[in-house]
Amino acid sequence: MIIGLPPYEERSGKNPTVGWSDWPFLLVKYRLFSANEENGNYIVTPTVAFTAPTGSNAFSTKTFGITPNIANGKGWGDFDVLLDFGVNLPTGDFHKLGTPLLTNVTFQYKLLNVLWPQVEVNYTYWPNGPDRGKNQVFLLPGLLLGPIPLWKRLEWSLGVGYQFAVSDAHPQYESNWIFDFRMNF
Repeated sequence: MIIGLPPYEERSGKNPTVGWSDWPFLLVKYRLFSANEENGNYIVTPTVAFTAPTGSNAFSTKTFGITPNIANGKGWGDFDVLLDFGVNLPTGDFHKLGTPLLTNVTFQYKLLNVLWPQVEVNYTYWPNGPDRGKNQVFLLPGLLLGPIPLWKRLEWSLGVGYQFAVSDAHPQYESNWIFDFRMNF
């Protein structure tokens, strides 16, 4: 289980504003299949994330969201590829929000046992709703630090990346910084 914090957003351009977005309050995952490096170095994990409409008016969907997902990973030595597919299902206002299909592919390389430079490609397609037939593509170069042991099984990790739109068809936004801090146990 992962308990998240709501993102703080800042929008510039036509209607500039700042505020909190909806709260990704819970992510539940279950490892279906996995193997260590000696036996194939892979993982298959279904997840489901839940979002509460707690954000400011400018950034809230005003409805709860459920996002089922299937995540996969495969490693070759210090190089990893992560791939996941999901769909964002609002609990209301389907006609206003649609049900976007989400795909992420991440390429990571481990350096010095704790540094992970990575490049992520995010693709979203709207099969329905007001954005029907539109899509967006983002690139996210980043760097992860960790996991760093603290005590027994308790570890921390930190990540930073800059995400920017490479598609001009329908980006939800142009760019953003992403910071990630985790405590693992």
